[in-house]
Amino acid sequence: VGMDLADLPERMRRWGWEGENSSKPLLLFGDDQDEVRKAHALLREEGFTSVSNAGTREAVAAALRRPRSRGDFAPGGRSTS
Repeated sequence: VGMDLADLPERMRRWGWEGENSSKPLLLFGDDQDEVRKAHALLREEGFTSVSNAGTREAVAAALRRPRSRGDFAPGGRSTS
């Protein structure tokens, strides 16, 4: 979900606390690594317990393109080996 950093605190409070989602995993990434770091710090400060900083959009795309190695799991929990 794309959003401006200025809108992040209020939107995440509504989704996280009011929606009781603050323990659900979140993966952050974006075009500006500095803004991603700021968003990560803000969410941790707000009490989100499972926030991962994946860095840039390019880093996420590269990780998704990486070939799976023997023993990795396919979607649905099935082993690919």
